[in-house]
Amino acid sequence: VDIVMKVNTDRTLTAQKPSYQHFIHALLCIIVVLASYMSTEGNSRTEAKSTDLVSESQQIRNRGKHFGSSFSSSQDFYKAYKEIESTYYQAAFAQSAQDTWKILAQNDGVEVALMEHPSDASCPYVRMKAEINVPVNDCWDFLALENWHRTMPKMDPFYEGVTTYGEYSYRNVNMILARKRTKRILTFEKRDFVFLSVSDEPKDDGTLVSGSVTIQAVDIPRMKGYVRAFQDSIAFYKPLSEEKTEITIVCRIDLNDRDGTGGNIPMVCGFVFSAGSRLQ
Repeated sequence: VDIVMKVNTDRTLTAQKPSYQHFIHALLCIIVVLASYMSTEGNSRTEAKSTDLVSESQQIRNRGKHFGSSFSSSQDFYKAYKEIESTYYQAAFAQSAQDTWKILAQNDGVEVALMEHPSDASCPYVRMKAEINVPVNDCWDFLALENWHRTMPKMDPFYEGVTTYGEYSYRNVNMILARKRTKRILTFEKRDFVFLSVSDEPKDDGTLVSGSVTIQAVDIPRMKGYVRAFQDSIAFYKPLSEEKTEITIVCRIDLNDRDGTGGNIPMVCGFVFSAGSRLQ
């Protein structure tokens, strides 16, 4: 599955890619489409509310973990990540949370669901679950930050590059502070994401955990000509056998800048991306 934005697609090369690359690509595309769609739909609802909800609107703009400096302590970064990881883990797996998920799509063993955020209806949680016949370490390596130069262009046709600012470690959790840049989407501005790329300790059942936590820091401002976007995501890779992995990804994504200076990707783009992915 690929996002089709170019007329000349080499279907022979596409067919030769390993199946798990197709699978992971498709899942990430689905997540971005759904989250972009729902965040934009939520924006419209929020803008239509009366002025007595200004405080809620201000709260929505404060997405990401805020630090006075990007070069904070490893402990501070660890705490920020663990708050996100704990919340997303409970949302994904706690029995009490299962009835709150609305299943949006189920196909070939892939399930995509949505759950409204308790204080930010414009940016819901999106959860993807699937089982694939790929060893857990192959899934892990494919999405690892150090392999993005090779793998990210296969997943994201708008990927432009990544810059790292430092590596941190605390309690056996490894964290890399980085900025991801994406190309212009149709007529819309480029995006930049400043985040912690996290490699966590395995859980007791052998599940590997990675995360991406949005960071707001004064000394890594938005790049000129880019819109600052938001993405928190936690991925859980549970080995079911030597050749089979259960993947669960929970994320919140907003491609529209929340300080009022950019964004406004309309819902129609979500339909374009979605339709393009189905064509393949």
